[in-house]
Order: sequence, then C-alpha cells, then structure tokens
Amino acid sequence: MTVRWTSEQNLKFVELYKDQTNLWNCLDPSYKNRDLRKASLEHIRNELGLTDTNEVTKKIKNLRSTYNQEVLKIEKSKKSGSGTDEVYKPSIKWFDSMDYIMKIIN
Repeated sequence: MTVRWTSEQNLKFVELYKDQTNLWNCLDPSYKNRDLRKASLEHIRNELGLTDTNEVTKKIKNLRSTYNQEVLKIEKSKKSGSGTDEVYKPSIKWFDSMDYIMKIIN
C-alpha cells in the first residue's frame, strides 16, 4: 500500500532535490557521474528515511509529472481567452520550487 505524502513532506523532498543539482541540471559537471548521482539519491533517501533509492527516483518522476500537468492547466487557462485574474494558479505548495528547477532544465 502506498502512503500518501503530506504537502510538507513533498516540499521537503523538492527542496532536497533542488539542492542536488547533479540530478537535474545537465550543466552541472557531476551530472554525468553515475556514482555522484547515486550518492545524491542516497542523500535524499537518508534525509527522508526512505527504504531505498528506487523510492526517490519514483518520487522525482511523479513530482515532475504532476508539475507538468499543472503547467498544462496554466497554459490552457491562458489560451481560453480568459482575463488575467482567471489564469489557473497551482495550489501545490512545492510548485514554485519545482518551477525553479524545471525552468533551468528547459
């Protein structure tokens, strides 16, 4: 059974992920270093008390997917011709931190 993460846990996860630039920033010199990337995943795993690094990689994938869904909602609300006050605003606490990461990636 999967345990649902709280907003605070997700925010902490994203902040830890953000600190490990070699996991997401292809301009980071250690981005292509498999051992350093593994160490970064281990660091996040230890900080959050998770059982293995597969949980960390799965969580990264899920958060990035959710982030992209939220961005699509924002884009759709802009295209609908609605006023600026009607543009969708994500209510997810970790969205801004993830937005910072994803804007650097893209």
